[in-house]
Amino acid sequence: IQSKNSFFGHQMVSHAFSIVMLEIASIYKKKHSNLKIEISRKEELMMKFLKILENNFKRERGLQFYADQLFVTTGYLTKVLKDIAGKTGGQLIDDAVIMEAQILLANTSLTISQIADELHFSDQSFFGKFFKKKIGTSPSEYRKGKTSFF
Repeated sequence: IQSKNSFFGHQMVSHAFSIVMLEIASIYKKKHSNLKIEISRKEELMMKFLKILENNFKRERGLQFYADQLFVTTGYLTKVLKDIAGKTGGQLIDDAVIMEAQILLANTSLTISQIADELHFSDQSFFGKFFKKKIGTSPSEYRKGKTSFF
């Protein structure tokens, strides 16, 4: 996958690995159907955070929103996310926004301004600064580099 200069090569490998792991887990669960999987309160909180993040990251970037939805303090949420995922809530939110931005930039029918609007940035300039800080290149340079293969 990666040798073909695939646009989402790294993500494809990661997801393929996840699919294999889920298949192994499925086989294991069938053979050990009486086995109960118990998750800790922290792991449950992380899963709830990720679900809320999935549905709200485009318009809600403040950790306070997520903490309020989960009925915990931002300090506790940050500690749990750092313990379980190794990243802060802010980093996970930014990762979700960046991943969506990269996907949207692959769609050349959308202008960068439309992408900034879609991701609820105040303007294209702020989106560009955010993207460049996280990825190291501007959205237009990123788009040129990723669409030149097609």
